Parts: sequence; structure tokens; C-alpha cells
Amino acid sequence: MTFRNLAAFLSAVFISCVFADSAKAENGAKAAEPAKKEASAEAEAAHHPDALAEANHEAINAFEHKKYEQARQLFEKVTLGLAKEPDSELSMAEVQENLGLVFKEEGKSKESEEAFAKSKDIRRKLHLPTLEPRMQELLPSSLYRKHMTELAKEISAIIDGHDPLFPTVKPAERSDENWAKLMRLAQQQKQSGELKAAFMTLRKALSIANTYTKPNDKVVTTMNMLAGTYRHLGRLFPARALYYECISEAEKMGKSESAGFATLLDNCSQVLSESHEYPEAEKMAERALVIYKKALGPESPDLAMSMCNLGEICLREKQDARGEKLIADSLQMMRKTVKPDDMRLLVLEDNLAGVYVDHKKFKEAEDLQKSLLERMEKNLSGKAHLDLSIALNNLAQTYCRQQKFAEAAPLFKRCVEMNREIFGDKDPKTKHAIGVYAATLERLGEKEEAAKFLKELKDAGN
Repeated sequence: MTFRNLAAFLSAVFISCVFADSAKAENGAKAAEPAKKEASAEAEAAHHPDALAEANHEAINAFEHKKYEQARQLFEKVTLGLAKEPDSELSMAEVQENLGLVFKEEGKSKESEEAFAKSKDIRRKLHLPTLEPRMQELLPSSLYRKHMTELAKEISAIIDGHDPLFPTVKPAERSDENWAKLMRLAQQQKQSGELKAAFMTLRKALSIANTYTKPNDKVVTTMNMLAGTYRHLGRLFPARALYYECISEAEKMGKSESAGFATLLDNCSQVLSESHEYPEAEKMAERALVIYKKALGPESPDLAMSMCNLGEICLREKQDARGEKLIADSLQMMRKTVKPDDMRLLVLEDNLAGVYVDHKKFKEAEDLQKSLLERMEKNLSGKAHLDLSIALNNLAQTYCRQQKFAEAAPLFKRCVEMNREIFGDKDPKTKHAIGVYAATLERLGEKEEAAKFLKELKDAGN
């Protein structure tokens, strides 16, 4: 389940965004305090994932227009921001490569070599091989066509059935039963928030699927799930490449008018949207919508989800009126076609709550988030779950936007406890949850309690 705020899931960056408005309410404090807090909020906002993506996009454009000084400054800004984000190693490697190219164009050979060396070290840690590219047509710009050779070849190898992590499949491993077993395991791992474990399981499953004659359903199914895992790990380029391959394989199988094909288009459109490629994302989402209507009729849960996806893309394109209507219509359709506790309905309600928050309709957002949280807890029977942690965080964010820190604190505390159970104490998501909770305690004047959690972060090396 992908909630609207997953991109900034329990990020410490959120602390400044939540408390920026509240700084203005404390004018009775020292004269220097408001200005200091405002500057801090601006600095933190610049490190928000959306801001980093936009800065990276601007840097690429500057490079392509030979504005090397501007490109270098923007890439350096992105580097500082990524250092604060979890699971950002691959993005950091790509930005270091960008910097290396910029330094090279500026004639700074030493700096260029250092940037390339940093990128190479990161890729070595991620087990990405240094090989020649095959899929340059999928790369988003001329800059990327010059330097993303390693990642492109990794995806090419995976697609071609030559995954460097699983170069051979033993005869005993090649069976429908073994492939299905791995797929079930990966699904369980994803539902438990064990994304990296699911990533490895799916790579193994795909190596088995690729031993069958292509095109085949096993390859498409596995690639689709692997692409989604790449996406949730923040690796958008591999996700997009795999979705494109899924779409191509499904078309070869004559399934371009099926509901399953529409799902592939929807999935790919979400990645394109998150990559700021809005026109292509909108085009793909609209195609999915047409196919769903033909395949499933005028009202269905899948059609409702597709409408919501298109609505999200429209909102990112600043088409507010159309986006809000699509999301509202999708929610109305979903309520007609599923039970109140269906997880798909909860996703749509969370998306609509996000729209309410963006437009400062906090009462409407709060009521909706409370309702979906209550039903989710009932569904999960008190079990720790990634979706539940995200829902708790989203409601807590809404409380903080209204200065209701006392209501937010218990929710953030539950996020900390739940993340510890799901991910462990050392996971970045757990650390960020602790940081957010500690900041909330400080706002409530509970400095001693906050200090305990901040010390815990320090001891953990955060």
C-alpha cells in the first residue's frame, strides 16, 4: 500500500515543515528566535525530497545548456540534502557522477576524479557492476546518457536473464512451484516492510522466470513486482526501465486490452510522475483509464484506483480542479464497489486527506484520517505493519499543522515503537521516527524526555 506521504515517510525533514508556522506564534520569545527558526525552516525545506528532485532536474537542465557553475551549485545542494535521506545511496552515486561531469567540463580534473571515485565506491557497496549500456533510449536526458552506464547495464542484465547476483539457476530450482514460493515470500516481505529482502527474493524469482520461453506471464508478473520494489526503495530509473519492459512483453503476448495491462500502465505512470515527467505520466495514466473502462465496465475498484492515480498526476501538474475532481470521483466510486474496511478504499481516503491538507482543510483531513486509521487497526488486529505506521504518521502530521502537538505526540511515539518492531533500531526509518518524536516532545516542553531520545540517536551514530 502506497500512501501519499510515503516519499517523505517519517523523514526528519518533516520537523521543520511541521513547525515552521508555529515559530511565528512565539513572538514573545527572544528577538532573534523567530528569524533563526525561519532560516532553519527554509534550510530544511530545501532538503525535502520534492525540493531535491526539482533541484536535480534544474541542475541537469543547466548542464545541458552549458551553465556549468549553476549546475555544480545545484548538484552540491542535492548532495547535501541526500546525505539526510534514507536509502539514498544510489541517488547519491548518480549525483556524484553528475558532479564529476560538471567538474570535467570546467577543467577541474582533480575534483572530477574525486567525484567519480565517490560514485564508484557507492556502486561497489551496492554490488552494481561496471559494464556497457544497452538501454540508453530509456534514460531521461543527454547527461544521463553519458554517465548512467553501470545502472543501465545492471537492468539490461536482469531483463535478459543474466542477473549478476544470480548468474545461474540450478535444474532443481527451475520449477513452477519454486517460483511461486519465492513470489509468495516476496509478497510477505513487502507487506512486512522488508523491502531489501523482497528485492533480493524477486531478483532470484526473476532469474527462474527468465529460464522459461519468453514472453511469458512469470516474467511480466515478477518484473512488475520487482519494479514496484525498486520504486519504494527510491530507485526510479530501474523501476521505469522494468515497467517499460513489462509493457513491451505484455504487448507481445497480445494483452494490451486487458485490465492487467492497464495496471502496468498505471504503475509506470506513477514512476514517471515521481520523476517529474508529467506529460508522459498523464498520457500513460489516461490510456490505462480507457482500458480499464473497456475491460471492467463503468464502475470497479481498479478503475477507481486508476482515476485517483490520474488525479494525483494532475495535482502535480498544478491542474488542481481536475485533480481534485478525479480523486473525489474515485473515492465515491470505490465506496460503491468495496466494503468500508477494504485497503484500496483506505488508500483513496488517505489521498483525499492529503488534498485537504494541501488546501489547509485540516478538519476534513483529520476526520478522514481518523476514520481510516480506526478501520486499519481493526483489520490488522493490533499487529505492527508498515501501512499502519504510515497512517499514524500522516494523522500526526495533520495535527502538527494545526499546532496540536499534544495529540500528535502519542501517534509519533507509536510510530517509533512500530518501526522498531518492523525494521529494528538501526534502520533509518526508525531513527527518523525517533527524531520527529523528540522534536514534538521539545515543542511540548518535555525537554528531559526529548533528550533521552536524542541521546539514543547520537549513540546510534545518527
